[in-house]
Amino acid sequence: MKWEPGEITWLCPDCGDSGSVHDWEGGDSDLREFAADPFDDPEHELLLSPSEFAVLWGLDELRYACPRLLAACTYRDGRVEMAGSRRELMYLLATIENLETPLRGEKLRAVDDVVRYVAATLEDI
Repeated sequence: MKWEPGEITWLCPDCGDSGSVHDWEGGDSDLREFAADPFDDPEHELLLSPSEFAVLWGLDELRYACPRLLAACTYRDGRVEMAGSRRELMYLLATIENLETPLRGEKLRAVDDVVRYVAATLEDI
């Protein structure tokens, strides 16, 4: 695959499918306005299970409140890597605390696990 300036290239780690995205600037997939604040503290990495990430991604309130944090996740070695500043992680926790979407069963357990993990990470910082 040949890369051209201004393209975003992608590769699915599961199936190996790949491609490039053209004319993304200014579209729904352009998350540059949500880039981390350069004056924010360094990013902290968390490893989530694919099912935990799927639950977070499936909650519209989180996708709208934390677009950079969720959209910038990467899949590596069977885990989803989430990187964010302390401020972003605290905002994620506050958004989860104020969710209007009722959670039950596996979704509730997954979100509770993520909340405990993020809170423990913030305590260690």
